[in-house]
Amino acid sequence: MNTFKHEAFMSLKHLILEAEYQRRINTINAGVAFCGVEEGRPSRRPAVDDDPYPLTKRQRCLLKDNTEVLLHQAMESVQAKFTAEQPQACFQPCICFLCIGNPSCSLESRIKKYATPGSLTRHFLRRHINPPWPATGVECNVCEGKVLPAKSALLNHAEEAHGTVVRGHTQEKLALEYQQSLEN
Repeated sequence: MNTFKHEAFMSLKHLILEAEYQRRINTINAGVAFCGVEEGRPSRRPAVDDDPYPLTKRQRCLLKDNTEVLLHQAMESVQAKFTAEQPQACFQPCICFLCIGNPSCSLESRIKKYATPGSLTRHFLRRHINPPWPATGVECNVCEGKVLPAKSALLNHAEEAHGTVVRGHTQEKLALEYQQSLEN
């Protein structure tokens, strides 16, 4: 089929099944012959960060104020305040206190809210306890820069001041590691 046949698109349905199939095939062939283009992969969308309208000075100030408010709220949420009405067992944060105080992280990762206290504990162990311990210790920027020289001090501080609890086999393993470091 070399030329476009208008009647292939505008023909009526046939009553016989084989004739109807042939009509559909002819319509498809007419469309392919007319277009001459095969359908390929979808094209890539332009990057979203190409903002044609940069923020005005006032909008930047509002964005900065909003960032400070979000960080302040997150810091308030990880500071344990134990009272008679709310004992320590009731306080279970879902935001990492070390990530909040880390200015080198993005805002999104600093105020990330974990689904459960257990998922926060897994993050805390993987990101802050299991990596090699720095010689200078770790600084808690939420508590005015309190320096925690050892993993055991960090675990105690995490539980007492921020409600992040690490128990069971992990706690025993870290205690054994600490004992071995004292002996060496």
